[in-house]
Amino acid sequence: MLWRPTYETRIRRGFALPRLEGLTLDGGEAATPTTGALLGAFDPRAGAELGVWRRLLDEAGLSAFTVFVRPAWTPRERRALALATAPAQHPWTLLVEDPGESWASVIETDRPERAFAAVLHEEVTEPLMVGLPTEEAWDEFKEAIRAIGPEARPTAPG
Repeated sequence: MLWRPTYETRIRRGFALPRLEGLTLDGGEAATPTTGALLGAFDPRAGAELGVWRRLLDEAGLSAFTVFVRPAWTPRERRALALATAPAQHPWTLLVEDPGESWASVIETDRPERAFAAVLHEEVTEPLMVGLPTEEAWDEFKEAIRAIGPEARPTAPG
């Protein structure tokens, strides 16, 4: 009999994510936050996993910036992502270029459509979660956001 392996969210702690600057989908200049909740991906195909994280945050009354990190963005890729993203999310969705792939080396996703989520405190991940959250991982993530306090609730970048 074949059994499906159990799924576990990959959780890492204490990694510094360098601050990156870019443009939000509504055209504003912004940088990645240093404190608060952050969702992200290295490829637009991670939209399904990002959607799960967003729904969980919405249900808990929490918010997060979403960042898409690539070595470079073409105008066509920017337009395609803007069309695939709800207009209400445009000020909260940041496209950044990381030519040195400093984030990719820290986060280490196993495939392009994998999303990640982090609670940042002064640019350090406490925790960083790769993939979809299990129930236990989500509880830990939610508590980490709440432990930061009011600064965990981001305001629109720019």
